[in-house]
Amino acid sequence: MNQIASWIYQKSSTAKFIFSDFYWPPLDYLCYWNSGNESYIKTYYFASSNIYIMCDAYNSDGCGNVHTYWNEYKADYGIPYRNFTNIIDLEPGHSPDWGDLLNLAMAWGMNPIWVYGGDSDVSESTVSSFCSTAFQTGWLLNLQLQKVYISRNTDGTCDPDGQWEVVTSYYTGRSQWVHY
Repeated sequence: MNQIASWIYQKSSTAKFIFSDFYWPPLDYLCYWNSGNESYIKTYYFASSNIYIMCDAYNSDGCGNVHTYWNEYKADYGIPYRNFTNIIDLEPGHSPDWGDLLNLAMAWGMNPIWVYGGDSDVSESTVSSFCSTAFQTGWLLNLQLQKVYISRNTDGTCDPDGQWEVVTSYYTGRSQWVHY
């Protein structure tokens, strides 16, 4: 891992090498981070200054819930020192408290947040619901652009309910941020 991080650093001194704990470490028991091997991880895996860790545990497993993991990572690795980003999973039943997690991320100054929605069980309505929550918490901002449509009446009546066609449209250059 340090060789990869060094290679990345040679290419760009500002690039970050981020690893997560979903498939790592390859140990088949719960609560690895509380098992006493943490000092080994901090010494070996953080030997390069551009190595970072993110928490992508997103369901309960006997050690706690997502909040528990995020709090442990904050305590162990610091924000933003080594843990400046985490994952929120959109799979049903994994991270149903999106608003709480986004508020926590904002309070800690975490930026960015990774959103996982690649499972086939994640529907468009779930993504829409997450985005709505992200707008409501202020995590996502909505930029509205003003657009003008110029139309003409095609049936000769000038009736607002008559037949109309758009002749042209253009953006005015005006915009506004909308906060929910």
